[in-house]
Amino acid sequence: MDDKINDIISFFKNLVNPDNITITTSVIGVGVPVIMYLLKLRTIPKLAFDGVYRQNIHYGIDYFVKVKREEGEGEAEGVKGFVGIEDKIELNPSRWIKGNTETDIAIYDYLSLFKTFKHKEYEIINFHTKENLPPPDENNLYENNRYSQFKDDELIVKIVAARARIKEKQIKKKIEDIVNEAKPIPM
Repeated sequence: MDDKINDIISFFKNLVNPDNITITTSVIGVGVPVIMYLLKLRTIPKLAFDGVYRQNIHYGIDYFVKVKREEGEGEAEGVKGFVGIEDKIELNPSRWIKGNTETDIAIYDYLSLFKTFKHKEYEIINFHTKENLPPPDENNLYENNRYSQFKDDELIVKIVAARARIKEKQIKKKIEDIVNEAKPIPM
């Protein structure tokens, strides 16, 4: 034990030795900003995916992924979500439950994934990749988006932010699993 204490004392004596002042100044000059950055980094919000949810809205069922703030302080800023299907639909901006393509998450928010509904005897899936989609009707036919064509595909969900740390930037989940696992959004 005495050897360890002597080593520590020797280290600090060498650190304050006038012959080593250049090295000491360099260590402090680099170390202090790094420590300050690491301390500041702890306060930046850390976001994580927190399950899939569904909600009956107007016509059909909308599906969402919940993104929550796990750690940090304040709001995340400029959080954007992207949704797509590998080799079928490229990643496109989606919208948050409030209808915006960008959000500042204080506690949590829901990113829209897709909507399912019945149309002319078929189960249809519609991906929320545009800000203002027209509602389904006789003029907006969706026969090419049959749920059965997409149910086995993996949906890719990615989030980015101007101010936030992100635990997992991207998740992949089979569409049928999302439909089966989705919980109702608590009101």
